[in-house]
Amino acid sequence: MKKILRITAVLTVILLLSSCNMNKAQNEGYSLYRSSPVGVEIEYPSFWEAVDDKEERTCAFAAPSEGYADDYRDNLSVVSVETGDGDMAFDNYVKKYIEDLPKTIKKYNKLSEDDYILEGFDAYRVVYEGETDEGSLRLCQTFIKSGNYTYIVSFIAEPDSYDYFFTYAQTMLKTFKPLRK
Repeated sequence: MKKILRITAVLTVILLLSSCNMNKAQNEGYSLYRSSPVGVEIEYPSFWEAVDDKEERTCAFAAPSEGYADDYRDNLSVVSVETGDGDMAFDNYVKKYIEDLPKTIKKYNKLSEDDYILEGFDAYRVVYEGETDEGSLRLCQTFIKSGNYTYIVSFIAEPDSYDYFFTYAQTMLKTFKPLRK
C-alpha cells in the first residue's frame, strides 16, 4: 500500500510540474489561453483581457482602453466552426463567408484578400473596413483549416489604432494552435 502511495505521489508531482510548463507562454509579457471547449491554445498580451463563451466555442482578447474618448476596445477573437473534412469544405465555407460580408457590414470596403502562410495549416485572409454600430472599424480575418474545423481569427480595431495593435495580433496568430483536428 505504501508503495502505491509513493508512486501516486511521484506521479502527482510529475503532472504538476509538467502542467506548469504547459501553461507558460513562450513570449515574454504574454499569457497562455487554452480551452478544450473552444478548441484553441493561443498566447495573448498579459495586459489584455481574456473572455470566452465555451458553449458558442468563442474566445476574445480585448486591448485596454486608449483613454476617455476611446469608444471601442480593439480586440482579437477566435471562433471554431465545424465545416466538414476536405479542402472543398474549407474553400466553400470561406468563399461564402466573404461573399456575405457586404450584406452585414455597412460601407464594406475590401482592402486585401489572399492565401495566408501559417506554419502547418491551410489559411486564408481578408482585410476590410466598414461601418458598424460601434463606428468605423478595420477587420482582419484569418480562416484556418484544422481537420473538420475552420477557425476564424478576427482582429478588429478602429482605423487609427489598427497598425499599433496589429503587431500584437500578429504575435497572437503566430502562437495559435488548434486543439480540434
